[in-house]
Amino acid sequence: MGKPLARMMMPADASQDDMESLALANSEVAAAIDGKTVRKIICVPKRLVNIVAN
Repeated sequence: MGKPLARMMMPADASQDDMESLALANSEVAAAIDGKTVRKIICVPKRLVNIVAN
């Protein structure tokens, strides 16, 4: 079961690609997925970005 690794503020008008880029650039997220393969990125505009890695 996954756990939230980071919370961050994003612009309300950010596109899906922008949200993914900002999430992957976050230092906490980068440390958590270091050495893992990103399998899927789920993005719900104005809500969340979920990164599936193993």
